[in-house]
Amino acid sequence: MRATTYKCDRCGEDIKYPDEQVWNIAVGIACEPDVVAHSIYSNCGAAQWCRSCTEEFRLVPRSPKLPGLPEPPPKFEDLVREIVREEIQDERKE
Repeated sequence: MRATTYKCDRCGEDIKYPDEQVWNIAVGIACEPDVVAHSIYSNCGAAQWCRSCTEEFRLVPRSPKLPGLPEPPPKFEDLVREIVREEIQDERKE
């Protein structure tokens, strides 16, 4: 897979697309409440920002901080192996 590197127009951070998100930021106006100006949908005058800059200006919700994942429970095979090892060690001690 190919990766393209963009530079955030606000902070200058390198953004490696598609691993990281690139956000096109533009300002538009609306003449009526239901009509949106066409310039919003074009890249004319748009800036490309990184995720952290868009979060800082609250244009997108902040990424949730996920707590560390709990350790997975041992597999059945591992439990059986451990029991067998303990039995073998007990037999050798006797």
